[in-house]
Amino acid sequence: MSPTTRSHQTVFSLGCLALLLSACSRGPDAATSAAGPGERRGPLPYVEVVQTRSGTLPLEQRLSGIVRARNEVVIFPEMTGRIDEVMVDNGDAVTRGQPLVRIHARQVEEQLRQARANLRMQEAAADQARAQLQELRAQLALSDTLARRDFITERELIRLQAEVEVAEAGYARAQAVVESAEAAVEEREWLLTQTVIRSPIDGVVGRRRAEIGMRVDGSSNLFVVGDLSQVRVSVQLTEQLARQVEVGQPALIRHPQLPHEALEARISRISPFLEAGSFSTEASIDRPKPVGNVRTG
Repeated sequence: MSPTTRSHQTVFSLGCLALLLSACSRGPDAATSAAGPGERRGPLPYVEVVQTRSGTLPLEQRLSGIVRARNEVVIFPEMTGRIDEVMVDNGDAVTRGQPLVRIHARQVEEQLRQARANLRMQEAAADQARAQLQELRAQLALSDTLARRDFITERELIRLQAEVEVAEAGYARAQAVVESAEAAVEEREWLLTQTVIRSPIDGVVGRRRAEIGMRVDGSSNLFVVGDLSQVRVSVQLTEQLARQVEVGQPALIRHPQLPHEALEARISRISPFLEAGSFSTEASIDRPKPVGNVRTG
């Protein structure tokens, strides 16, 4: 290629570069003037370049739950009988050991009286068996001395030894009967204490079903007593959500009775087992302070 040709190419390249720079440096007026007749162009768009960053977005999930007292006990009677007195009502605050219901006790009192009478009779029989055993042992000791001096025969000594063994067995049997009678008395005494149903915890009474004259047994639901100083909210988590939620994460409790207040709490535990049908699990959210007038359920 000749020098002249290279020179023309260089001039042409510089001319194209100057034209490109001139077009890039034009303002809005220049862009408008460059447009053809009847054609209008807007300003060039503004572009901002930022650095990308990777991270995680916060997950917020709204779930419905059930509010329960942290310590909530259903009260059942330990015996069968008729209610004579109901000493508390819904909303009453009770302490541990406080009487709630009194069940008719005449039948239990009669059973206790009979059990005590039987115990006294069996103790007397055991005393008699012990006295008989002691007498036979004394005779055996004397007969053993006489047998050494040939005052009684060997056969008589053997007979006395057999009688002592029978008496020992009889006394052991009498002692066992006494122990059985004592157990019967203890059982009746315990049943008598159960005619007065007491609160097992400090709390508030609710769901009263006990009424005077009602006949109850071990399956009769009488009350619920709950400690409302601390509540627990139970929610259901899907399998996917259970993978994303962890114990200790914060939670906000909202309740229709407190529409303008969100109560702060934390997830306290998550069950590791999924339900067979729904493939969901239960998570518990503990609230260490009272939740206003919120009712459980």
